[in-house]
Amino acid sequence: MVSLLADGLVSKGHEVTVCTVSNSTTKANIYKVFDQEMKGYLDKPPSNFLNAALSHTLASYLEVAGKDFDLIHDHTWKEGLCCAAFLKEVPVVHTLYGPFDEENKAF
Repeated sequence: MVSLLADGLVSKGHEVTVCTVSNSTTKANIYKVFDQEMKGYLDKPPSNFLNAALSHTLASYLEVAGKDFDLIHDHTWKEGLCCAAFLKEVPVVHTLYGPFDEENKAF
């Protein structure tokens, strides 16, 4: 889904950077935090997953901080919202994924 959106924006003449944990194929610029594929950590115990997710999200936001980005479209979980709160100079669109239960309603 991210690569389709990025490729569509690139084909319309926009410069797009995708921060990813996987071996993505896209027409956009790619920024990878980790040297190896980290997508497999999503199926690991919560502590491993959280370490990888938090490291990737924080490093990605640090990478774009102070650079000339017009917009960030964040596809992470709650950690992306936390990082975005400190990045005041760039608007952030955050795609939320379910479950949309009572615990997650606040987000």
